[in-house]
Amino acid sequence: MKALRFLGIALLACTMMCVSCKKDNPKPNDNTTENPSGGANTPGGGGETPGGGEVPICGVTIKLDGTPWNAANMVAVDHTTQNYIAPYFFKTENSTEDIYVRGFMESVVGEYTYQTTQDIMYYTDPSFTYTDETGEYGQAMGAQNPQPGDVYSGWVSITDFTENITAVDLNALTMSATFSQSLATASDIVAAGYQVPSTLHSLEGVLDNANWTWATSKANTSKKAVKGMMSIK
Repeated sequence: MKALRFLGIALLACTMMCVSCKKDNPKPNDNTTENPSGGANTPGGGGETPGGGEVPICGVTIKLDGTPWNAANMVAVDHTTQNYIAPYFFKTENSTEDIYVRGFMESVVGEYTYQTTQDIMYYTDPSFTYTDETGEYGQAMGAQNPQPGDVYSGWVSITDFTENITAVDLNALTMSATFSQSLATASDIVAAGYQVPSTLHSLEGVLDNANWTWATSKANTSKKAVKGMMSIK
């Protein structure tokens, strides 16, 4: 199968198999204990949101096709010496058993695009997957060692990511920013012959003085490492 020939679709290899996704779950610098299933056992759970749940718990709101959910917490890997962070936004605190978003954002105030920074976001919903029965999908998308029967994320990121970082405090670990990006479903990409399909979905994020904790592990979280896992032509 020839390599992907179009500009605009990126696939993170950690979405390759649902089991492998759990290996990259960052360990927060707090008193949580890692769950063997890939999440974390957190005392008290995510807690209640002040004001009856209308304000995000950690200041992060994610929207998929306009439908919002509030992140229970945000964990980030520190790459600020290179002016970016690798954030994880968890719908359920520290858990990859539920929906989460991960990617890259600049740690300096400004407006940026994928083309200028290679920042991007990946949306993972463990209940929405694509099974590659023949191995063709994984090979076309540039996955590492693809095999028939591999299970991939049902969502694939399109490289039209934009972000507007309006405030960053690296001492208090807070950020205000917005980002947006398109997503496609794996099945739509296959139906379109491994090109950007006509039907796209919107991913948006709002960080309103959002606070995060640093992860203790940097494994496979640098842009350099992830770039080698993508198929962008």
